[in-house]
Amino acid sequence: MRLSRPLSGNLRSFKFLSALLITACIAACGGTKEPDAVAPSPPVPVSAAPASAVPAAKGNGKLKIFILAGQSNMVGYGKVEVGADLSKPSRTPHILGGAGSLRGMYNSNRQAYSYLVNPSKTVSYTIEGDTQTYPSWAVRDDVWVSSWDEGGIGNGAPTKSGALTVGFGSENVLPYGYIGPELGFGHMVGNGLTDKVLLIKTSWGGKSLAVDFRPPSSVGLGVGSPTLVATPDKTGDYYNEIVSKVRLVLSDIKKYYPDYDGKGYEVVGLGWHQGWNDRDNPNYAAQYGANLPNLIRDLRKDLNLPNMLFVVGNTGMAGAYNGDGLAFVTQQGLVGDPVKYPGFVGNVSVVDTRPFYYPDTSPEVGFVHHWHYNGESYFKIGESMGTAMLKLMKP
Repeated sequence: MRLSRPLSGNLRSFKFLSALLITACIAACGGTKEPDAVAPSPPVPVSAAPASAVPAAKGNGKLKIFILAGQSNMVGYGKVEVGADLSKPSRTPHILGGAGSLRGMYNSNRQAYSYLVNPSKTVSYTIEGDTQTYPSWAVRDDVWVSSWDEGGIGNGAPTKSGALTVGFGSENVLPYGYIGPELGFGHMVGNGLTDKVLLIKTSWGGKSLAVDFRPPSSVGLGVGSPTLVATPDKTGDYYNEIVSKVRLVLSDIKKYYPDYDGKGYEVVGLGWHQGWNDRDNPNYAAQYGANLPNLIRDLRKDLNLPNMLFVVGNTGMAGAYNGDGLAFVTQQGLVGDPVKYPGFVGNVSVVDTRPFYYPDTSPEVGFVHHWHYNGESYFKIGESMGTAMLKLMKP
């Protein structure tokens, strides 16, 4: 049984206005770094300690709610059980526990990631005559996920709902299931807080901030070259979907989180991981530096959460250290610039995801826009965004 997917092709080249290059060198975190890289001052890399090492903060008995939003990389395409066979030039067919799988990450450092599994239970898979038995993935009943994507449009039921574990990515049937950033994020905040946690995940693939998530304050915003295709002059449909789905869950929390005890809740923050569709379009990319701060302000306003914390995981894959890729992550990182946005100091953080790009040890050669389907990449993105969120929270 071959587990590989057809390779995507013809990724469009893109050109847009150059951003200022600032000479602060980025700290290497184990990823593949392109030569002669120059990093902007924002975003600031956030190093994630293992979730098991994070001391729990004192709680107040209220449910802590976090919103996770974005496009396909928030939906999640990180492989859980199957990964690359590095002995093959094509890396395929994929093998159990192969490179770039979450299982491969766990097997490489079982002590650090012991909290990810339940050693009292096992699971077995057979692929191409190869049978492997592993400890089952842990299921956390103190962290719940209510995930809304295309399957939840137009109705009141989330696409997936349940206690935090693997499989909340785009597919959830193992061994083929996926994860998104929710797994690392959920473990990090779950271990860092004594109160129970609810993650409201609102994510839809192939969506831009310039059009689909366009915030109300960006309607009529005149940026970009007049020779380029104009953006629709209206609030994005998927901006409205984020607001409506969050309101829906908050209107009846026990319906969407059955273990809710009714003792109150706090919506703490929002994690945003999105950008490929904007980066791949020169007109959209030129607007991102204005659209992102508008998104932050507008979501706080429309959700009536003026103090909601905001963590941005930048678009760190596929050439993000140079040229247009660097210019784009610089645009994303501007919301973390204390001079440009002093009102965001202490309540907005930008995570540099570029160190988690592993093109040489990933399952899919061609899918650069999905982090090459690398489960470790998606886990570490979420883990680092969770770390940044905890740092923003008041002691």
